[in-house]
Amino acid sequence: MKKEINSADSLDKKTCDTVMQDLSICIDDWNRQDLDTRAAVVTLVRFSVELAFKFSHTPSDAMQLLSTIVMDNLDTYEKEELIQLLTQPSDQKATIH
Repeated sequence: MKKEINSADSLDKKTCDTVMQDLSICIDDWNRQDLDTRAAVVTLVRFSVELAFKFSHTPSDAMQLLSTIVMDNLDTYEKEELIQLLTQPSDQKATIH
């Protein structure tokens, strides 16, 4: 990501965790209300990807950042779970919890 001139403008871990918790609570609440949580998640992902490209020095830096985040999350799956996740039919992949 591009370096901030003033490091006080960057988000600390506590702030990042709070944002993640708030978003998770919102999506869980939308799910309880039977609202379109998939559309909300897709919108958040698009927003995040656009931010990564906008505030990275190069498209390669943005792709590396996004890849690292995806790989970190995939590491939480066991090998068998990951194979099943990646090989299931595309219509089943649309479900977001």
